[in-house]
Amino acid sequence: MPRPFVLMQITLAAVAAPAALILWFAFVRQVPEQTGSGTIQAKTFLDAHTITRYPSNAIRQSWTPNQIRINEAYVFDLNLDGVGQAMFALDTIGSKAYEVGQKVAVRYEVRGLGPLWKKIRVKGMEPG
Repeated sequence: MPRPFVLMQITLAAVAAPAALILWFAFVRQVPEQTGSGTIQAKTFLDAHTITRYPSNAIRQSWTPNQIRINEAYVFDLNLDGVGQAMFALDTIGSKAYEVGQKVAVRYEVRGLGPLWKKIRVKGMEPG
């Protein structure tokens, strides 16, 4: 007769393995890069700002916080033809070539869990 601790470990492994497989399928696995066209629905300015990250570890030692500077950018809301909605951020200099209503060519990848969840990650955008 197995001990209760061993049964608990087996149960935990039986739950964790499928969860790890689902996470790998949704976020880690390699997916093909696709190309398509779309329309810029909105162009929103994002001001420069600083993010402060406070690292920690298992023994809760104190570490110096990291300051990460995020430059000014424009965030584009895109309507990709036949695919769905997506967002793409571009620096202020590169954003000058794009306006609301403009047709664009995009490179993107679709990640997700079939019909349950879908995320479109835009990797590049060019005037189209």
